[in-house]
Amino acid sequence: MAKDTMYQTRRKYGNKKLVVDGVKFDSKLEFFCYSLLRECDIDFEFQKKQVLFDKFKYNGKTIRAITMLIDFVVWWKKFLKKFRLNL
Repeated sequence: MAKDTMYQTRRKYGNKKLVVDGVKFDSKLEFFCYSLLRECDIDFEFQKKQVLFDKFKYNGKTIRAITMLIDFVVWWKKFLKKFRLNL
């Protein structure tokens, strides 16, 4: 028996990745939110990478950049203007 099939790693939250129309989703919930935003015609960015700290040198060693992957960035001003919501 191969080692791959014998010891499969379990995901932390039990989610299952899926691919729909060439877009990779980390969970069914992420796909649901994506499809809901598209259905409502709301402007958003999907899986945007944000740099928190650029790479730098410390004691002669290069420290890599610290980044964060944001699932959804919704442009609220456009959303509020589109549906004429005053908040």
